[in-house]
Amino acid sequence: MINNKNFVRVAVFAACMAGQFAFSGSDAKEAPPPKPGAKIIDEITGLPSALYSAALNSSANLIYLTGYDWNAGMGHLLVMDGWTHKVINQINSPTLNASLFVDEDTNTVWAVSNNGGSPNGTAIQFSGLTLKVLKTVPLNGVNVNVVALNRKTGKYYVTNYSNGEIEVYDRQFNHLTTVPDDNSSYLAVNEKTNKIYVTNYWDGTVSVIDGSTDTIIGNPIQAGVAITPNDCYKTSPWHCRGCKDRPHLCCWPK
Repeated sequence: MINNKNFVRVAVFAACMAGQFAFSGSDAKEAPPPKPGAKIIDEITGLPSALYSAALNSSANLIYLTGYDWNAGMGHLLVMDGWTHKVINQINSPTLNASLFVDEDTNTVWAVSNNGGSPNGTAIQFSGLTLKVLKTVPLNGVNVNVVALNRKTGKYYVTNYSNGEIEVYDRQFNHLTTVPDDNSSYLAVNEKTNKIYVTNYWDGTVSVIDGSTDTIIGNPIQAGVAITPNDCYKTSPWHCRGCKDRPHLCCWPK
């Protein structure tokens, strides 16, 4: 039973229940634009505050949600019936401020967490309905930022908040390789071309990874403006990356 006093609402659209369920950086397939007249058909209240991630098992019509109560240091993983919109199962754990990915082939769900900002992340595989823990994989040295799944190759890409590199894992979260970078943030996968697009926050660029070789293609594409010291978090010297080779990224207080 959920007893958190802080609640949020989840709105369910007719478009979502038709399979148009998409989240930035998630494993959901690209959704077509909603048809004119799409409207809210239900609202779900009484859920934990600070919902973090959502994923859909379209075969089983189950929706998975994670939430995190930062005051209590406790995360939540919930399963919601896609027909009734009722929460049918829930577990609580401090490690559940996580990105969610559904493996419909095995009817399981992966929660990939940074453990509340820890420099060591965790990938946990749960059974799809009972939420029994099937496998726990420590992601040592990886402060999980954003995760994306390339369904074409079955590989996960994880941006590492600690050093800006991209870690690559197979479908069971065995580490495959590291793609060098120093300021990666968000990810998007084009499964048709087998390319992964990585935004680089400090540079204002986008790197393109070849999904076959997991190497960066050519030079980053300049899509924005590089951060200057005046815009940096000057109270956090950790954000000063690449100062030797890229002075414009240096954010140490003067």
